[in-house]
Amino acid sequence: MTKSEFNRRWRQTLTQSKKALLQKGVLTPLVVVVGRDRETRLLPLDLRDNSASMRSINAARLLAISIDAELALFRGEVWVVVGGELVQGVTPASSDRRVEAVAVAAAARVGAGVERRLSLREIVRGEDGRPPALRDLKGSKHARSVGGVDGWMTDLLPPRRPSPDEQALAGLMLAAMAGRAAG
Repeated sequence: MTKSEFNRRWRQTLTQSKKALLQKGVLTPLVVVVGRDRETRLLPLDLRDNSASMRSINAARLLAISIDAELALFRGEVWVVVGGELVQGVTPASSDRRVEAVAVAAAARVGAGVERRLSLREIVRGEDGRPPALRDLKGSKHARSVGGVDGWMTDLLPPRRPSPDEQALAGLMLAAMAGRAAG
């Protein structure tokens, strides 16, 4: 993927995410994966609890490996804690310092490496609970680990291209996950 293609997809996703949230009042968690074949795949995420989140995240990673992805994007509503460390055992969602935010994270193969980006924008809700605006959060920038935020959102794309055997194995694992979910 060229730098200009990545920039275009990044700006497009930021714009679409903001528009969807402000129009609908909610932003469905979604991963967008673009394969080496340039086809786009959409994978809705189930983030309702830790177990469902891990299954969705693992499926997104396996999808990226199975199609030798050029780009992996995440967009959704998240809880974040800014301005300090979390107490051990406390999640952002249960912290008294939590902030509701829109997160857009991306990783793309640009040149010989992987470029990662993360945007965090605070959701400002009106009296009716609907968001009339988003506000920038400190730490929203280009980085490998953005303001201490790393992990699954910025790590959906493996750092090196998968081998054909790794692609095949990831495809089998993904099919097995889908079969288990359907059965």
